[in-house]
Amino acid sequence: MEAFRNLDWSRNNPLPERVLYEQYLVDLCDFPDDIFNLHIDEIDPVHEVKNRAIDDGNQQVPELPTDPRTGETVKQLTIDTTKSLRMFNRFPSGSVLHRNEHQLCLTTLNKLNMRLPMTDKKDEKSLRIYHELMKKLAPERDMFEQFVRNHFMTNLLWRVKTISAPLNTLLVDLWRWKANRWLQQLGTTSYPSTSYQLMTAVASVSYYEHEKGVNFVPFESEQSVIETGDVRRLFPENVFSCSTLLRSHRIMERFRDEWCALRDAKRHSNARAAVETMLEHQPEISVVLSASSVALLLNEKRNSEEEWTIPFRLTMVAGRKVLTVDSKLPPVKLSTPARNAKAHRLLVKSFTTFLQTDHYGTPAVSEGEQKDTPPNAPTNQQPEQQYRAVRCDEYMKKVEESVRQALDKRQHENRFYQLWKLTDEQSDEEQAVLIDFRQDFYQTLRKTRLFMNLSVKLEHQPEFGAEQMTKAELLHEWARQLLRPNSKTLRIRLDPVTHRMISSHYLELRDIEEELLRLYGVKPRHLITSMWGTLRRLQLFPVGSYLLHRDERTVQGWSVYTEVGRERGQQLNPNAVVYDLRTRLHAIEYDLPPLEQYDWIPIDKCFITQVHREGSILPCSFPHWTPVRQLNTREKLKPNKKPSTVDQQSAIQQRQVKKGKQQTKNLKRREKLKLLQQEKAKKERLLHTLSQYAPYEGPSNSGTGSRGFAKMATTAGPPSSTEGTPTLLKDAVMAQQPVDYNSYQLYAGLPPGNGPQQ
Repeated sequence: MEAFRNLDWSRNNPLPERVLYEQYLVDLCDFPDDIFNLHIDEIDPVHEVKNRAIDDGNQQVPELPTDPRTGETVKQLTIDTTKSLRMFNRFPSGSVLHRNEHQLCLTTLNKLNMRLPMTDKKDEKSLRIYHELMKKLAPERDMFEQFVRNHFMTNLLWRVKTISAPLNTLLVDLWRWKANRWLQQLGTTSYPSTSYQLMTAVASVSYYEHEKGVNFVPFESEQSVIETGDVRRLFPENVFSCSTLLRSHRIMERFRDEWCALRDAKRHSNARAAVETMLEHQPEISVVLSASSVALLLNEKRNSEEEWTIPFRLTMVAGRKVLTVDSKLPPVKLSTPARNAKAHRLLVKSFTTFLQTDHYGTPAVSEGEQKDTPPNAPTNQQPEQQYRAVRCDEYMKKVEESVRQALDKRQHENRFYQLWKLTDEQSDEEQAVLIDFRQDFYQTLRKTRLFMNLSVKLEHQPEFGAEQMTKAELLHEWARQLLRPNSKTLRIRLDPVTHRMISSHYLELRDIEEELLRLYGVKPRHLITSMWGTLRRLQLFPVGSYLLHRDERTVQGWSVYTEVGRERGQQLNPNAVVYDLRTRLHAIEYDLPPLEQYDWIPIDKCFITQVHREGSILPCSFPHWTPVRQLNTREKLKPNKKPSTVDQQSAIQQRQVKKGKQQTKNLKRREKLKLLQQEKAKKERLLHTLSQYAPYEGPSNSGTGSRGFAKMATTAGPPSSTEGTPTLLKDAVMAQQPVDYNSYQLYAGLPPGNGPQQ
């Protein structure tokens, strides 16, 4: 027992919160059928306290154990990890609005978010009051934003820097697999050469409003969309009702193997052959675009900050030139927030599954068992199986192999090919564009498939509200939704620390466009016009393979590299800038970056979370149940009106005159103060010298008025005739030793000649 008490308990050496979240992510209480819990229920009578008390009241109930660390009785055997999130309760002040005003603002804001009509007189009055209260609440919201920013950068920044080890491993494995697949394709018919040299530069896709834009709409015919492969299905209750989305390593490894099996190089070549077949049968197609590359080009925020490479080529098909833009290459490096977002997106995808068929129920027969089967055996009777004991590892390998074989035979990566019509209003030019994309998953509603685009938003400060969607995230959602018109976007907000889902919303294209306009004032339709200008420039290049590249050295525009191959009779210029694909793929940084810069994301003022509903608090405001203080002292002063030019000149002259007078006055005051200090120092030095070095002789008895001369006269003359008067001891001593005042003056540092003359 002493050894048990001397253990290194966490109470004596507490661990940080983030370390606890990383090490203890799985709560065994959520798995009652686990072998560990079953074993504990069998050997520990404490878990049977309630059942015994109900079944047999006369039986003695065992006592609860005591904690050896504190000696107190244990009152709670399990810890509830699924408690609802609570709002931050250490704000510096309360809200200037009371509870009823908060409730009115919440109701009005909810109606505005849901686009409900507000034509009633009561609704119009509520809307008018809402706008008045928003003006009153503006200083409080500024203070709220400053407080949350300082608190996050001081105490919560570790949440952005941290990523779960299993999720990072899953992401790196898939990332490395993509790079290896690209390396396998180098040197083949798809990419015969790996060396590219710099040829020219094109204008980048940037946002600015055009007078005449580009209409980019899909064809309305039913044959405009071709679906190949299988699409996963998501059961929403599996994700929405889960306490934590983090899964065991066995499930994650199976998802990784299945993901890689569906995207091998063979199926990639089959998809490319399917596109070539469609180009032959559709003579109006002149541009083939990959949805991932288009989403990157339309994302103004990402394509101007990150490093990326997109291969494209121009070929002659049936006497016409066709521009084909392939999917982008794997990134060279990823920041920790980007890794976290991609990993949680894969984590949600692991809950999707293919529909079960009868093929999975048939057992896989090995080649050895087929040889043992007689050739004349009837097919309608199953051969007699001989059961034998096998090791668990061997059995699991057989099961995984059978699942892999079934997956390879029955399931393929889903691919959708859709025709779009692009019309340039400025030149009245029309072109047919083929878009190649994939669907994340689908949900069923009344036996109807609803395709979904997954969007994951990580909430690093959920106790304050919902974070704003960044510009890059909104543009990515908009581009994916635009290129998949027959689908919707499922936005899931997750806590990256506990891996719990906070909220989920289904969005349409207009919802994302309204949010972009509200937060950043961007109309994303203008980006299509800018992208078409860049693609039209690429169509003018000669037939061949190219790379569209952007890196940190690219300040304006994007670099275009042309392929150098023997077939075209080109030779590599020794002075040219060379870009090697193999070197680029080998230079990928899979490790976490050592140094990063993190930006704070403000709280969305229009997004109502469960925390706000429970407390009846308007987003981005202080709680109404605490007293108001420190708000009036931090209000910003209103700026004064800008004076005219004449007033500014007169004010400058007045300041110069006033400054000159003040300088003269200060100079005179300093000189006067200096003279006073010198006189004072001289007096103090003289008094100090006389009191320290000149002996005190007492009151003078002579009539001359000079002590020194009178005493010296008495000492030099004969003894007094009045022998009866007593002589002082000091006078006797001075009479024997005469005083030399010059030595005192020299020792005190006074100029000679000022003392008494002997």
